[in-house]
Amino acid sequence: MEMNNGKQDPLQMLERVQRVDAPPFLMTRIQERIKHGDLQTIDMTRMALFAIGFVLLLSLNVWVVYSSGIGQEIAPQLVESMNLHSNNELYPSL
Repeated sequence: MEMNNGKQDPLQMLERVQRVDAPPFLMTRIQERIKHGDLQTIDMTRMALFAIGFVLLLSLNVWVVYSSGIGQEIAPQLVESMNLHSNNELYPSL
């Protein structure tokens, strides 16, 4: 193998890769787990609690931004810096 600045050629490294065999009966074990439904699921109470928590966290973030007034001070500068226009015309008149 030739060395290029202390590194091996990637194609030559790929020649050393050998095929790996799957463990015996792997496919049958997977099929049995699918057939018997041994997959883990989340119950509805945990999902509902997560959804409520997410909505509360999002509401808290919106409330903090609006109550601090930061968004109202930065918005005009942001619109101007991004060259955004307040009209909804697709093609501005010349």
